[in-house]
Amino acid sequence: MAHRSAYVFSLPEELLASLQYKTMSGKSNDEGSATGKRPKEDIRQSIGTQTCVLCDLNFPSVAEQRSHARSDFHNYNTKLKARRQKPVSENEFVRLIATLDESLSGSESSEDSESDDDDQIALLLKRHAQITDTEEAAEGQVEARSTIIWFTSPLLSEDEHLGVYRVLFSKQDLSEPVSALRRKQFSQTQGQNRHYFMCMLSGGHFAGMVISLQPKFSRGGEASPIILAQKTFHRYTTRRKQGGAQSANDNSKGNAHSAGSSLRRYNEAALTQEIRALLAEWRPLIQSAERIFIRATGSSNRRTLFGPYDNAVLTAKDERIKGMPFSTGRPTHAELLRAFAELTQTKSKTFVEMPLMAVTAQPAPPKKVAAPATKKSKQDEAAELHTAQLQGFIRRSKVPKLLAYLAENNLSPDFTFVPSGSTPIAFAAANNSAACVTALLKAGANPGGGAAAQRPYALATERQTKDAFRLARSQLGEDKWDWDAAGVPASLTAEEVEKRLKAERDDRAAADAAEKERREQELKRLREKDKPFEPVKKKEVKMTPEERRKEEAKGMTNEMRMKLEREKRARAAESRIKMLQGKKT
Repeated sequence: MAHRSAYVFSLPEELLASLQYKTMSGKSNDEGSATGKRPKEDIRQSIGTQTCVLCDLNFPSVAEQRSHARSDFHNYNTKLKARRQKPVSENEFVRLIATLDESLSGSESSEDSESDDDDQIALLLKRHAQITDTEEAAEGQVEARSTIIWFTSPLLSEDEHLGVYRVLFSKQDLSEPVSALRRKQFSQTQGQNRHYFMCMLSGGHFAGMVISLQPKFSRGGEASPIILAQKTFHRYTTRRKQGGAQSANDNSKGNAHSAGSSLRRYNEAALTQEIRALLAEWRPLIQSAERIFIRATGSSNRRTLFGPYDNAVLTAKDERIKGMPFSTGRPTHAELLRAFAELTQTKSKTFVEMPLMAVTAQPAPPKKVAAPATKKSKQDEAAELHTAQLQGFIRRSKVPKLLAYLAENNLSPDFTFVPSGSTPIAFAAANNSAACVTALLKAGANPGGGAAAQRPYALATERQTKDAFRLARSQLGEDKWDWDAAGVPASLTAEEVEKRLKAERDDRAAADAAEKERREQELKRLREKDKPFEPVKKKEVKMTPEERRKEEAKGMTNEMRMKLEREKRARAAESRIKMLQGKKT
């Protein structure tokens, strides 16, 4: 059956019973097979007979079974089982014995036989360990780097595997991941208050929560997480448009003395104090957490969480602390919930195993032999140099330098560029250099080279450049080139060009004059339209004394306003004094 994503701690019992550990080398390895256990079908068939489950042997009598239990073969497999290694068959054991040195194969002395047997088993174990170590070294390195542990099951579809994040297991659990996964199910941990502590800290943002592993089910059967505690903080601690914490910038360049840097330092200290106070408040929940997941990049962020400081709640040596084996966004409560869902949901992947013989039978791909670099001749190097020089002169419309270079190097005006195969006249037309087009045509350049779409005249896009071809046709004459084949229209004289330019200037001047007249008429019409409303507007703009005082005080400071008021009061007092003096006289 196809597997859908499921909660890691609440897997179906049928699936759990059939799970087998999948190594990266492609071997399916249940813990039962590692200890020599046989499938249930074989065990049922052997009920009522004398068997050795470890060595996978049946015996006709109890005496032979007891004799086997005292044999080196059984003793060897027992020690392999203690080392969590796969037992060997009897034929394999005989082959291993045969490869040992004859001096260690036995002893004639009966009193030393027991010690010699022990030496023989020890030597076999040592040699077997060397073989298995070399075979499993690469596999172990690959598995250690893998963030997900994969399992197989007959209940899953072909080549489909079930994955669980490695960080959910302890070091002891990794030795028997299938059994550990079964022990972690809620059916095995009823009554236990299992929970995780998760937090993220980055860029002045902090988010932390304590979440129960036991979900809450609604009436519709939908599961939702139970949040035992959650808190988020944010303070301005990072330098805008530059990045990095203020403390990191101070450590590298020294303390800055701006207002922004002081604010960021204060916020960093305040954020550290708030986070540590929160951790102290959550100390009982954190200490009883099954796992602790932390995402805190940067030394300053890790010092905030781990210290060292007095009564630190988190210590870097705590084996429960794990990182998040996937990328995360900005620290928020929603991002913590997403990370928890990612951690606790099973993964599904399809592994396609290629047959070994099919792979080894494929011939090795032939090595690509680099083609020997062809050495350029002096003529090719000279042609490339001329091409670069001529194209540079044409791009900048350096007509005198262009003609001088052609003359000094005895180059034809129809010189072929390398490697494009173009000509100077075509290159000048494509770059709309009218001056270079005129000079090259007068120097004898052929205007008819190339296909119809690649002829020089067709490459020009500006009228001035096209006129240069038509003027040259008039000046050089109709017999100089086949102008029609070159796609050049009828000839054009300088007088005709000047006449056309004069007519265009006159047309523009007339259009400008007409536009000016239209604007003046429109302005006059608007003034006539607004004339009846001018007295009303004058009345409307007449201000009261209070409004006049406010208008005068606009843009003044408080000191200027007070000075103005004092002057007004002084003038009023002077006028009253004059009035009193006039009455007395």
